[in-house]
Amino acid sequence: MNLQPQRLSLFSKLSVIAVLFLVVGTFFTVQLALKEQQGKIGAWYTNQAATAICSSDGARIGVSFTNTETNKTLAMRVVAKDVQTGTSVDLGDVDAQKTKTGTLITGKQKLGSNGVVFLLSWTNGMKGTDSRSAAYSAITCTQTAQPTPTPTGTTNESGSEVTGTFTVFLHSVGHSGDNTNPKLFSMSNQHPLHTTLTAQVQLFNPTDQLIREGTSTLTYNPENGNYTGTYGISPDVIPNDKFNVRIKVPYHLRILIPGIQSLPPGSHTMAFAPVAVVLGDADNNNALSILDYNMLLDCYSDLTPAASCTKAHKTATDFNDDGFVNQIDYNLFLRELATQHGD
Repeated sequence: MNLQPQRLSLFSKLSVIAVLFLVVGTFFTVQLALKEQQGKIGAWYTNQAATAICSSDGARIGVSFTNTETNKTLAMRVVAKDVQTGTSVDLGDVDAQKTKTGTLITGKQKLGSNGVVFLLSWTNGMKGTDSRSAAYSAITCTQTAQPTPTPTGTTNESGSEVTGTFTVFLHSVGHSGDNTNPKLFSMSNQHPLHTTLTAQVQLFNPTDQLIREGTSTLTYNPENGNYTGTYGISPDVIPNDKFNVRIKVPYHLRILIPGIQSLPPGSHTMAFAPVAVVLGDADNNNALSILDYNMLLDCYSDLTPAASCTKAHKTATDFNDDGFVNQIDYNLFLRELATQHGD
């Protein structure tokens, strides 16, 4: 007489378990469907940053925006606006897996801690807008009248521009190796296609505030296997004759010239220490990342044609500057990854 109730109890338990499986299964099916739908319509996946710096015209805010959507049809229209001053910059269309940078010229000498709002909309006709934000730290850019210096023989003559000379070695070009073997250049390209390059130059005071920026034309010297160039320095903007120098060559990481620089007393020329720069910064954001790797893959053409490559991207990913984007450039990029960011 006890068997029948036991069987009913067991059947009831199995029924409950079956219902639970059905409910759980339905939940995960719905979640998967939602996730797939989200991937189709986009979820505003982004990375962004803002940094306040001092320049010759006051405080500026440098902004960077990366569209991290994986669906390549999901480009975003981006406008960056500073909350504190109301100034804005239109970054235009930012494709999926791409980065764009811009500069907000605030016209102010002093900024408090605040942030930049990135206003987003889709470029493919889809409805909807969104926004992102990035914070920056307070900054004060002092502008004090420079007293007329009295020549003493130990400082540079007042108002006399000093010419600084750069000597730059590009990894895998000329007499430079790479991160793994910096002095081994037997396999480096001795005849680069671009014999002149325009480098960005920045001068900083001893507290690392930007005091001047400009460009320098670097010219290739085949005999020495390096690039050389000059930059004009006004002593009137250098506090206490001391400053730091950073230089960035296109598609290479920015580098700090070793040591604190001193204006030479009574001289109109100075030579900076030679530097070797790391290649691989295809998107010129001063970092080696998956974005550079993806650009390299798009232009890679060893045995088969490139998947999707523009002329500008080919130049950016031809790291040894020989006219081809192939296994050599791929291996060079991997060997350079030991250095992730520029100075």
